[in-house]
Amino acid sequence: MGALENCELGAFGALADFNRAHGSTCRSSKHHFCACPRSDCRAEQIVAVIENKLYPELVLTGHANQVWSVCVSADGKRVLTSSADKTLRLWDADTGKCLRVFAGHTEGVIGAALSPDGKRVLSGSDDGTVRLWDATTGKELLKMTGHTRPAWSVAFGPEGKAISGGSGGMSLWDLNTGKQAALFNFGGGAAYSAKAGLAATYTW
Repeated sequence: MGALENCELGAFGALADFNRAHGSTCRSSKHHFCACPRSDCRAEQIVAVIENKLYPELVLTGHANQVWSVCVSADGKRVLTSSADKTLRLWDADTGKCLRVFAGHTEGVIGAALSPDGKRVLSGSDDGTVRLWDATTGKELLKMTGHTRPAWSVAFGPEGKAISGGSGGMSLWDLNTGKQAALFNFGGGAAYSAKAGLAATYTW
């Protein structure tokens, strides 16, 4: 298997030791593998047992219907969710507290994105609109139309731009005016890499 060696559950053993010392439990399987050049590697050598902390599951409750997407802010402090209940919610990633509710869509919200600086929220909905929100106040800043229902996915694009994918193709939006800057007549989803300056889409 090359550099991928059976670690004889060393990683899971380390987690189990840590859990026993702190009164919690750990489950593992005898068929797990980890990437390590030595067979005696342990979890702390891979992830330092996540800085000697085991993070409990944090359940975010508040949406009145199915949750359709989730994303995490660049600094890891916020979680954004979108739902069939026509809203988005912004959560504190440490406490699970709901900080903001974004309401305005007339159908379920399928796609959601947080800007790199965490100050703005982008959403795409089954109502065919893409909307820009102020993450601090929850105020709707822009309502962009062009998709012939729905807008499945959204992403912050190049400076001052946003990308959305859905029915009718992939759109590039000007976030200063709310106008459609370009339309690509293919694709359903949309993703963007700022580092590579590359947009990607898919179709079926």
